[in-house]
Amino acid sequence: MTVLHRVPHPVPLIEGRFLARWDRFIAEIALTDGTVVRAHCVNPGRMEGLLVPDSRVWLTPAPEGSKRKLRYTWTLLENHGALMGVDTTAPNRIIESALRARALPGFRRWRTLEREVKQPDGSRIDFVLGGARPRLLEVKNCNVLYPDRRIYFPDTVSERATRHVEHLAEVVREGGRATVLFVVQRSEALRAVRPSRLHDPTLAAACAVAAEAGVRFRAFQVRPTLQAYEITRSLRVDLGSYDPERLRPWREEGLLHGGWRRSKKPKSKS
Repeated sequence: MTVLHRVPHPVPLIEGRFLARWDRFIAEIALTDGTVVRAHCVNPGRMEGLLVPDSRVWLTPAPEGSKRKLRYTWTLLENHGALMGVDTTAPNRIIESALRARALPGFRRWRTLEREVKQPDGSRIDFVLGGARPRLLEVKNCNVLYPDRRIYFPDTVSERATRHVEHLAEVVREGGRATVLFVVQRSEALRAVRPSRLHDPTLAAACAVAAEAGVRFRAFQVRPTLQAYEITRSLRVDLGSYDPERLRPWREEGLLHGGWRRSKKPKSKS
């Protein structure tokens, strides 16, 4: 398999088994020695279809001397026999590394690279590729895979993503250049990436309008391994119309293994 770029994990990963997800951002994991730990679940979405008890997972330990409350970050998950990435901060690191190596087709001609660039509306764009005609680049992690072999984004309503897309459309209308780059941290055979008209019809509509305005939509597949993330190929982004109701049964089935539990908090004393 062709590998366009490889980003090693900074430290060896630690294997465990998924037990539960609490309060959205905490994963309860049993390590191979039987120790039960809590790890940071960076993914803010519902993770539909992914939270199957006893699934194999891999954690990244915090550096020695770290003052973090949680010593681990949940990094990888084995889903139906295939590895996938669940750390939603990883795509930006992966793409930045690939950009600096000029390893991504279509993103090799730039003079300067800026991160987290503040925009006039107060928002921040992931990257600005400087040159004669700068390009704004917004990276989006997506992982919802349905039986039609397509990846859908997002897995819940994302007003923030809609604002980003609408801003990029305005930039292009004013003569600028902009790209939305979807990153899929899955190793399965995939057909395309689609904005989900079921999960967030407003965002899907905004993507269609932005594409008409001239915003580019690209996608790359990243194959996670226990040693590294490997960018393997470009994926097609399908912005065409489709019936979102066809997705509903798949979503309802996926939600049986998604979401999170809420821990009981003591009532405040008046």
